Amino acid sequence: MSSFFVIFHPDGRLVEPPLVARLLQQMAWRGPDGQSHWLGANVALGYAHLWVDNLTRIPPPLTFDGQVWLAADIRLDAREGLCRAIQTAGGEADQDMPDARLLWQAYHLWELDCLHYLQGDFAFALWDARRRRLFCARDPFAVKPLYYSYQPGLFVASSDLATICAHPQIPTSIPTDLDDFAVADFLIEGMKLDEDGTFYRAIRRLPRATALCLEGGAQRQWRYWDWPTNGYLRYARTSDYVEHFQALLEQAVADRLRAPRASVLLSGGLDSNVVTAAARRACPTTDLHAFTCVFNTLIPDCERHFAGLAARGHGIPITFIEQDHWQPYAPPRPAFPHHLSRFTNPSGMASWKVTARWAATPALS
Repeated sequence: MSSFFVIFHPDGRLVEPPLVARLLQQMAWRGPDGQSHWLGANVALGYAHLWVDNLTRIPPPLTFDGQVWLAADIRLDAREGLCRAIQTAGGEADQDMPDARLLWQAYHLWELDCLHYLQGDFAFALWDARRRRLFCARDPFAVKPLYYSYQPGLFVASSDLATICAHPQIPTSIPTDLDDFAVADFLIEGMKLDEDGTFYRAIRRLPRATALCLEGGAQRQWRYWDWPTNGYLRYARTSDYVEHFQALLEQAVADRLRAPRASVLLSGGLDSNVVTAAARRACPTTDLHAFTCVFNTLIPDCERHFAGLAARGHGIPITFIEQDHWQPYAPPRPAFPHHLSRFTNPSGMASWKVTARWAATPALS
């Protein structure tokens, strides 16, 4: 995935160019298709680009007007509806515009309310020079990560935890600066129960469907979307609910198939096979490739057999990723960038193996 960071000094201190270069180098592995940055007086943005489909083939500029600067890891869905809303409001939009430009257009029209018009997976940082406003947000289902640290006179945010840790003013010494409650949650429950927590006290994670704004010396954080609870459907037949669900599922899957090829994490179970079947129906010309994590000797595992049957049934190629020799909590191999909060189980390492083999494709599941 593409990655970005923002450094902001609310007290007006200058951002030093060597620091920007240091953070760019830290996240370089996330953007093999190009890097860019912008350095203002007390604010800086950095961006590392990964080409996923034709809409992201060319790295977007960090600004389209020299006033609003944007860095984002973004993939917008329901683009037709968004373009129509932008055009109706007097803006310019078409289906060939990169996602970052559509977001920029939406912000120009609706400012902080632009989030109500966006669907998809995204995390972004936007600097509005006219209003001296820093605006960050994360998608409704928290698909794209966004971390931040707010110290006296310093705000740093990034889609990559290790990039924030590379800032010399962020306290990340181990074990001194660990969040004991987050570590305890992880060891006891297998996950961090605090939605906005990380393993470090000084670094927070923006929760799902949440925006953060720094403007006029004040910080504001709010949730811009939540599950709707005030509506319901009543059909005459039970089969109508199934048909409606199938239509929505296929629409959602088709929205993600913007590239000529895509990958799917396929098992012998129901969920991934339903998604794969929907993809085959929605876009039969998409070059779809399945990946499955398997064990050969460590534990009894029938996944290779059943996933192979499923792949043959769908008519797609499949690659099996063996996990027998991957050890949880062991130091990652040098080929895999790492940091605390990553690779705590074999599945995490498997995800990076899939990325390495099929990096330029959007994943369906």
